[in-house]
Amino acid sequence: MGMFDELKFEAGFEKLPKGLPRKGWQTKDLDAALCHYLVQPDGLLVRQRYKVGGGKSIEEINPRLNAKAVIYDSGHSLLLIIQDGYVIDVRQDWHDDTGIDEGWIPWTP
Repeated sequence: MGMFDELKFEAGFEKLPKGLPRKGWQTKDLDAALCHYLVQPDGLLVRQRYKVGGGKSIEEINPRLNAKAVIYDSGHSLLLIIQDGYVIDVRQDWHDDTGIDEGWIPWTP
């Protein structure tokens, strides 16, 4: 148990494997602080913050974010490869050796 972040994919993001839902994904590999993330059609990963009492959300990006993030829904797991703030690959059949730099940079917009 614990805290996790939620993630959804906008329509138009074509790297998501066909037949999988665009919303309802969770991860502990980004902030693990109950944050909401949106993957835009071009792959840009955006953290959405909501104002207390409602109002328009504040969107933050981190162009220095390079990471691997495993995301889950009720029956699937995917590996996101994030480079310079963009989701550049989504792997459905993945294992731990992705061949990318492990020099993870935390979210600091």
